[in-house]
Amino acid sequence: MPDRNDVPSLTEDQLREDLRRLYNDALPHVTPPGVDLVRRGAHRRAATQTAATVVLVALMVVAALAQPWRAFTGGIPAAPPTSTSTPVPSTPRPESTTPTTSASPSASTSPSAGTGTAQPSGGSSTGSGSSGGGTGASSDDCVRRGIVDVIELISSGYVTVSVRASATRPDEFGLLCPGETVRVLWASYTVDPAGAQHLYRFEERVLDHAQPTWRMHIDMKWDGLCGPTWYVSRGSDAIPSTIPLGESAFPNKVHWDDQNAKAGCDPTPIPS
Repeated sequence: MPDRNDVPSLTEDQLREDLRRLYNDALPHVTPPGVDLVRRGAHRRAATQTAATVVLVALMVVAALAQPWRAFTGGIPAAPPTSTSTPVPSTPRPESTTPTTSASPSASTSPSAGTGTAQPSGGSSTGSGSSGGGTGASSDDCVRRGIVDVIELISSGYVTVSVRASATRPDEFGLLCPGETVRVLWASYTVDPAGAQHLYRFEERVLDHAQPTWRMHIDMKWDGLCGPTWYVSRGSDAIPSTIPLGESAFPNKVHWDDQNAKAGCDPTPIPS
């Protein structure tokens, strides 16, 4: 194979001229003169094969000559540059957290009042209520004393009591602590000839800062000459249905009248 430097420099016009000359030389062999193709079929097939071989050889020669020429003249195009890029990873956005907040309802205890009636002929009923002791906030120096004062003595069957709330008596000792409540009650009894007391009526209520005062009406009953007894008390005192002669009740009482609790009274009604 000849060296690249030994190959003569050919122009495009010279290549066209060489191809045209090869084509003219091969043309008599490809198309023989005359029209009697049947008679000369064998010669034609041989001439066709020869011409095809000549054309193929010519094309190979031209290709061999053109390749060094294109490389020599810089005709081979350069491969296009390729670029590489490094993908930038995306940073996920942090999810936002919205604090939630929640609120719970506060329960409040409203004062209750009730009136009890004793059952006749040995039967009895007792009233019940919530005891003192508040659920509100209190400081360490606040003592829950539950003090109840009588501000109106018995007058036509009425007695008025009051707790020491800061709104009505701000300078008093033993004021209610924040949220403190105090249970207050009254109870009346009939007395039999043996001096035993039997529950007749009762009522109880809860006092606090919102309702510090209670004007109660004590319902009493006389049996002949046997007078009644009654009590006003506070706190967790129970309301007994019967108080035997000589026994005491209501240790936290603040007002009372039990002078008729003695034997020997006459239950017979007074004649009209």
